[in-house]
Amino acid sequence: PITAAIAASLNRKGVRFTEEKRKADVIIELESDTKETGEAQGFSTVRMELQVDVIDATKNESVYKISKSDIKGVDLTFEKAGIRAYQNFTKNIESVLMRKL
Repeated sequence: PITAAIAASLNRKGVRFTEEKRKADVIIELESDTKETGEAQGFSTVRMELQVDVIDATKNESVYKISKSDIKGVDLTFEKAGIRAYQNFTKNIESVLMRKL
């Protein structure tokens, strides 16, 4: 869901996409994962970690990096809490990530 949200946001700004690296000006690499952090009163909590690396495709070097590790999700199971963490992040993606990007 994060990839789709980033693509939608950049698309609204007029950025065009390609799947061919040789045609790209910039490559965005994205890694995310959730980690279980605890259970209390029937609720499971996870923390999502996210790393975004923007690479200048012509020089093949990183020009910008963003790391977030404070994205929380809470629900009845760890799986649902993980989904909730991704949803929480994507609904705030403009203010949390895209302005910086």
